[in-house]
Amino acid sequence: MKKYIYGIIIFALIVIGALSLARPVRAEGGQQEPGLRQVDVTAYYDYLYHWGISKDGRPLVEGLTIAGPAAWMGYTVALYDLDMNFVGYFEVRDTGYGRPLGWKYGASQMRKGSSIGDIEAGLTLDLYFDSKQSCIDWGRRKCYMKLIKSEG
Repeated sequence: MKKYIYGIIIFALIVIGALSLARPVRAEGGQQEPGLRQVDVTAYYDYLYHWGISKDGRPLVEGLTIAGPAAWMGYTVALYDLDMNFVGYFEVRDTGYGRPLGWKYGASQMRKGSSIGDIEAGLTLDLYFDSKQSCIDWGRRKCYMKLIKSEG
């Protein structure tokens, strides 16, 4: 019986030791996990424009909806903070313009007569929130993103 208890204790110590040595994957020195890239993530809420409906016709949902380039509609974005902590999975249900990048980056397909915007170009994403205060609390953050082809 003592051997059995000692075996369990040794096994538990090995597991605890292995877990204490484990570290999250970090993007350091310009090297990232394949498929990850850094973007700015801003926040928006629907107080005037869409009446709660995204560009794809479905409801805007906090914690689920993100706006990006039109070509990404129907994809999912996995977001991580700069310490590689998982923020969440978000469906690209909406599009946005963002800030103008200038004419050297090309013309906007969303706003005729304007240069392309940073959301339209995929350099910034716009995360949906239910309130103005939640948007203020989020602010503008740098994150790592991975674009995932998905359904539903």
